[in-house]
Amino acid sequence: MLGLETERPAEAASGQTLPERMDRIERDLIAATLAAQTGSLKASYEILGLSRKTLYDKMQKHGLRRDTFVA
Repeated sequence: MLGLETERPAEAASGQTLPERMDRIERDLIAATLAAQTGSLKASYEILGLSRKTLYDKMQKHGLRRDTFVA
């Protein structure tokens, strides 16, 4: 159709859709921030520009636990 490739660009690079890649990026950013702040939720949600509840919700969504990041 119209001479365009049939493979979707978001899947071509990594085998993942854009939403899957965005979820992985979000998880990695939250995990890196928690690690850098040695598990401090307050510091992490302030750095990330999130509310406390939003950080908790995203941690739960991605299976992240605070105790994993506490030194």
